[in-house]
Amino acid sequence: MELLGREREQSRLRGLLDDGRRFVAVTGRPGVGKSALLASFSRSPSLLADADVWRVDLDGATATSGLFADVAGRLGIGGGSSSGTPRVPAERLARVVGDSSRVLVLDHAEEGVFDSGEVEMLLDRCPRLRIVVAHATSVDGVDGQVALLPLDVPDEGATVDDASTSAAVRLFVDRATRGDVRFRLDEHTVDDVVRICRLVGGLPLALELAAARVRTLSLPRLARELEMGEEALDLLSARSDASRGGVREALAGTVGALDARDRTLLESLSSFAGPFAFASATAVSGRPAGDVADALERLQDLRLLEPAGAVRDEPVFAMLPILRRFIEERGVRPVVRHAYRRHLGEVLTDAAAAQARADRPSACALAHVLRRDLAAEAERLVASGDEGAADWLVGCAAVLESEPEGALVGGQLERLIASDAVAVLSLAQQARVWLWSAYALALTPDGVSLAETIDERWQRGFALVPQDDEPELALQALMISVLVGITTGDLGATMASAVEGRRIAVARARATWAARFDVWIAAGRHATGDVASAVELALDALRHAERVADPQSIVTASIILHTVPPGSVPADAAVPTLADVLRLAHDERDAVREWFLLGVMTRVELAAARPGDAARWCALRLSAGAQRGWSYLSAVSLIHTVFIAVAFGDFAFAGRILGAVEADRERVLRSMAPASRGELERARVLIAERLGARRSAAALAGGGMMSLAEAAAEAVPWLRGHASAPAVDSHEDDALTVREHEVLELLADGLTNKEIAVRLHITTKTTMHHTGSIYRKLGVRGRAEATAYAFRHELVGRPPEVDAAV
Repeated sequence: MELLGREREQSRLRGLLDDGRRFVAVTGRPGVGKSALLASFSRSPSLLADADVWRVDLDGATATSGLFADVAGRLGIGGGSSSGTPRVPAERLARVVGDSSRVLVLDHAEEGVFDSGEVEMLLDRCPRLRIVVAHATSVDGVDGQVALLPLDVPDEGATVDDASTSAAVRLFVDRATRGDVRFRLDEHTVDDVVRICRLVGGLPLALELAAARVRTLSLPRLARELEMGEEALDLLSARSDASRGGVREALAGTVGALDARDRTLLESLSSFAGPFAFASATAVSGRPAGDVADALERLQDLRLLEPAGAVRDEPVFAMLPILRRFIEERGVRPVVRHAYRRHLGEVLTDAAAAQARADRPSACALAHVLRRDLAAEAERLVASGDEGAADWLVGCAAVLESEPEGALVGGQLERLIASDAVAVLSLAQQARVWLWSAYALALTPDGVSLAETIDERWQRGFALVPQDDEPELALQALMISVLVGITTGDLGATMASAVEGRRIAVARARATWAARFDVWIAAGRHATGDVASAVELALDALRHAERVADPQSIVTASIILHTVPPGSVPADAAVPTLADVLRLAHDERDAVREWFLLGVMTRVELAAARPGDAARWCALRLSAGAQRGWSYLSAVSLIHTVFIAVAFGDFAFAGRILGAVEADRERVLRSMAPASRGELERARVLIAERLGARRSAAALAGGGMMSLAEAAAEAVPWLRGHASAPAVDSHEDDALTVREHEVLELLADGLTNKEIAVRLHITTKTTMHHTGSIYRKLGVRGRAEATAYAFRHELVGRPPEVDAAV
């Protein structure tokens, strides 16, 4: 949605960063629009072309170790060290950022505690890092500040023309018009609009909350409610104060207008620390799905909830942080907290069981949506010494392995191990702690240097696995060994574990697990240069994966078959296209395989002599890997960068990146396909020929002084500067389907979700899936805006009032 009235502030923020200010605060009272400004700034690629912008929303921060613990955790940066002792969070960030150009944007920074020493250390260790924080008050140590004030409001008695120049009025009118096609700013409405803008003090959030109610209240009535204020509504016991004036009155008026059941639902939803799916809202409320669906749309129309996408067929929502705090001020009933925690436990239990069975990743979709809540509950359990903390942690580690919150769970496992609490656990629990802690350490920026510690923990855990009683745990352990071997470059361990895993899976009739191990055996053959065997095994694994409908194995097998030399795969082999497997990985929320696919797509574009397209995919992969601290796993993309630079004729840069790769040659080469090794050797010879012996040696030596992380940081802006523009989308996917048109027409006629479901003979959940798709395609926030959009663009008939007037 367009950011209105903040053009000057956004320009000032950019100006401060361009002028070399490295620690900038965006300040202002709650509801003034700090989050909206930072969101707009972060998604504007033209603002800081030379830097990656990492935006971290600290809403609901819970880490007891300070603000940067949450920052590192939410970025997905784990905390290993060469000594096995977790690094302090700021030090972890410093190691990952290094000399790269980054802008770290921290929203809701008042949720944590700033340590000025950590900030100083970060800026000192990372000379090209800039930090932007959103805070309600001034922040010590900043060298620049953008103070957000309420939007300007017109004087009483302003004419329509004069009022139209006010930023507050423009925002109110825009949001009111989006929800009510009949709304106009004219001589009949201007006085009340000006009055409302003045009553809420020009605060953007208060204006949006007020504008959302113009469909159901006349403007004079809305103004009277705001004038009466919170005391007249007698809604909340919390004291109103100057810091929240305007927003509090608008929230009180909006929430106060709800019926008791919707207010109770809102209280239940305030328990979620992050986004939640429709199924979760239904579970914690205890109400029928149809009732909850309609209530969620009412809350969305009133701007109390925001749409947050969808996962599979589940629409996802998020609560305004200020509303959550507003509700918590009066206290949330214990029965609500109990229902919330019971639901989290059920979601985690189901997801962990699905992961052990090797169900498709989407079986854990609900847990992935609630990942922030699951990690926060783990923090609470560990901090309180709860006896169920270990089970919760290993469940989270298994389910959230590919999510950034997995790093938070890894840190909590380290705390559990350091407390000596592991010894009192059952043998199976101990096995899980050691196994999943090994995997979490392997994914940290220090994973390669911790190979011995990781192996010791894995061996210790595997020795405790009761294979006869828990074969799924044995299979999980062996898959962990496979993945750890990939991250640490131990191909021998990967192959041995894959073979043993396949043996157990076949003996235990675990078909999906067998398919997954088959794929990695094929990958091992590919890595050792046995292309014919790799293709044969990969095709068998693909057919096996398709029979058991395992997306993970389908994607991995397809990756292998798209990376063998041309002509190696039989022409009649039915291999999914890269576009198909990328879509499959995306639909399954398989972030790790999406990341690997970017590398494959880079390689394919290079083979097709399209270095500009290769540069675009390579930059995306390196940037994503940098944010997680996966410097070693990014080595293949650095090799691709060498090839791309050679294709563009920039041999000096190619030599510099090659020098960085050569400095870690042994481990890097283990991760390369034989064909790429030969191509790298040819690139080395070509660089020497074009630069000459002296310049070539200087370039290689200069690159050899860089770590892989530093080389990646240098490569990303170069790649972006040479990348081709992405193809223009046709937007065919944004066209409404026939069914969506039917739903939109019924929605515009005022039917509830339950009524639409009955009319179209579908479930309420399916109805919500269609409405969510409609909102996304039309770019609207909820039912009211969709209805107004449909009337305005003549997607449905005119509203009855307009027809009557005609």
